[in-house]
Amino acid sequence: MGAVAVSPGRDSPLSLRSWLRDVVSAVAITISPPPFPKNLPLGDGRTVLLIPGFLTGDWSMTRLAAFLRGLGYNVVLPAVVLNLGTTTKSLAKLDALFFEISARGQIRIVGQVLGGVFARRLAQRYPERISGIVTLCTPIRFPVITPLEPFVRMVSPLHDKSWVERRDEIARPLSVPVTAIYSEHDGIVDWRQCLDEATSCENIRIDGPHTTMGSLTQAQIAIANALARSVA
Repeated sequence: MGAVAVSPGRDSPLSLRSWLRDVVSAVAITISPPPFPKNLPLGDGRTVLLIPGFLTGDWSMTRLAAFLRGLGYNVVLPAVVLNLGTTTKSLAKLDALFFEISARGQIRIVGQVLGGVFARRLAQRYPERISGIVTLCTPIRFPVITPLEPFVRMVSPLHDKSWVERRDEIARPLSVPVTAIYSEHDGIVDWRQCLDEATSCENIRIDGPHTTMGSLTQAQIAIANALARSVA
């Protein structure tokens, strides 16, 4: 079936040290978060679904949710306490929520890391229900190079085998607009695995830590502009 994630090699910029450095930066931003940027396009009241990353939950996206609500979007969080990956239960739960909130019209999705993988999966299967997606530090090529590989291996028995077998489909071009935000200072995912060369995608580099990308001023500006462009 093949690996979903592998540990960084000797020549990789990623390591346990890079992960800890990323976490320290994230703690600093959490303690003293930057102010929300101003003078951005306002939301139109439409729904934006936020999907958290691996080993995080809704709590990791509360600041981004507050920012988008302030712009006038109807923000929905998937009630995830701890994202353990592509388990059958988590995929089914997300699909049910997606169908419920998209029944009233096209939605937009912002996915962080693994949440962005989930967003791409939904966009591939149901493009008519999505007007655009934004991914934050989301790797689209497997196996993912990350110092978190031991944690991935630990929970891998829970993962949906059929999804794992089709994981390479995530990199296929999408028919909906995509904004892929990445950081060359990412300490957890090799940023080169986050780039999408499809014509439907805009890759935007933001300098900052992986873990709190959605809380950074420049990332929030890019997200707001991307959501404003993806008008149904």
